[in-house]
Amino acid sequence: MIWINPDQRKLQRILWRENMDEPIKTFELSTVTYGTTSAPFLATRTLKQLALDEAGNFPLGSSVVMSDMYIDDVLTGAETLLEAKELKNQLINIFAKGGMVLHKWCGNNTELIEVSENYDFSDSSEIKVLGVYWNPKHDCFSFRVKIDLHELNTKRDVLSTIARIYDPLGLLGPVVAKAKIFLQKLWMLKIDWTDLLPDTINREWRQFVESLQVVNDININRCIVVEQPEVIELHGFSDASQSAYGAVVYCKSITSDGKMLVHLIASKSRVAPTKQTTIPRLELCAAVLLAKLVHRVKQALKLNVTNTFLWSDSMIVLSWIRKESYQLKTFVANRIATIQEMTSSEQWRYVATEDNPADFVSRGMDSLKLKTCELWWNGPKFLMSNQYPQRQIPVAVIKDPGRSITSIVEPDLTNLNENRLDNWQKITKIIQLIWKRWSVDYLNSLQQRNKWHFEKKNAKIGDMVIIKEDNLPSCQWSLGRINNIYPGKDSKGRDESCQSLRHIGLLYDRWRYYLSPTLQLMHGTEEEKFYSPMELKRKNSTAPCTRGFCCDSLQDFRTH
Repeated sequence: MIWINPDQRKLQRILWRENMDEPIKTFELSTVTYGTTSAPFLATRTLKQLALDEAGNFPLGSSVVMSDMYIDDVLTGAETLLEAKELKNQLINIFAKGGMVLHKWCGNNTELIEVSENYDFSDSSEIKVLGVYWNPKHDCFSFRVKIDLHELNTKRDVLSTIARIYDPLGLLGPVVAKAKIFLQKLWMLKIDWTDLLPDTINREWRQFVESLQVVNDININRCIVVEQPEVIELHGFSDASQSAYGAVVYCKSITSDGKMLVHLIASKSRVAPTKQTTIPRLELCAAVLLAKLVHRVKQALKLNVTNTFLWSDSMIVLSWIRKESYQLKTFVANRIATIQEMTSSEQWRYVATEDNPADFVSRGMDSLKLKTCELWWNGPKFLMSNQYPQRQIPVAVIKDPGRSITSIVEPDLTNLNENRLDNWQKITKIIQLIWKRWSVDYLNSLQQRNKWHFEKKNAKIGDMVIIKEDNLPSCQWSLGRINNIYPGKDSKGRDESCQSLRHIGLLYDRWRYYLSPTLQLMHGTEEEKFYSPMELKRKNSTAPCTRGFCCDSLQDFRTH
């Protein structure tokens, strides 16, 4: 048990009494109590602190506690029996320092688990380890899936059965992939949880469940490397289909005398998105999944891996991997950057589809076929040899024929008059002298504007003006007559008050730049003098238009 610091036991107070007649008593829990939110963390953190404190005295046991503890289970091993016995003793001593006793020992060697009156040893033929069953006698893993076969099924029944297939390493990857694909099909059909499956779908599901019983008969060897290996290689495969994509990793170990072993390590699969996606992009997603899986396997195994080979049957993906990510589109570039970060382009090779075991996790497979599938359990046959398929990515052929180039014949300059050069230099010098003399005056004249040379006359009371409106187009501005002028400090009119001729009685106070002087109609009637610009335009549609007025001839005027 793990004790709680006395200063913090007040945070674990409970109320208790034996019967209704006794008064309520308050108790403080002095140990880490199972069921509280912080209990898993406190238990794990205590074990890690114990390993850190005893690392100097028990280095082997300390490293195992730090990395191979799963809550309250120690899952570890050693290469030799002598090393395993030493590791066992160190683990016993470390936990003894913390007042803990290890029990339910189990191993694949009888000498390691010799009977002792001080320790409890498990005599079960199978041990359940993280949801997977381990047979110590035969040193192999197996699965136990409880099957409930119904005549009629709902989506809830389907999900309940699929959830019972617990496969953390992906050893049953093709079976799990087929279950995922089937469940996605139900979601796409929008079947409710309690609705019965259609006859065709229900028949397909029953066939899958019946074959699922074969999973209980599959045994997988635990040991993945030979004794004292000289060469250890990791081989990863990726593949994709319209239904799913996945990756699978194998370990190949070779001894000095040529003994060889190829073993399945792990696999991962993902169903394809419901949105239609091209096969090359799905193949790229499978390659990303493989890169992440291989990276995780290397961290977990802690083996001295000699070489790593990554295989794909997509030439397009292999071509992308050999390019710089910035040369590709965003979707492809982001995933290629992830692949190149965890792997090198030299590790990627081409494999034929018929030799690619990842094809099974991309399409799914029944348990009955999986049990006898040599390609899945042992990988392709070429892994058992030292010669791997060599297929280089072909060089891209440029199909653009280009365009023809025309060369202009150069003139013959050998017979030119020698005095031409002297004349050209003389003309150039004259141009420079003229420009130097007149450039200043010429440039200044370019900047002159008429308003700098001509004085604008001030408006007077009674002048006819056009009242500018910011919210109206110029053709709809109305006419007005100035009633009052407000001069500025320079005695010139700055603000002016005018009366609209269109709306009698409506007065405007405007800054002078919002009033424009009108032009006189020489041949118009007295009534037309009070027309708006738009009305004049309609009346004289064939006449030229200037400043919003349409007339036969124009000249400046003032009306008093």
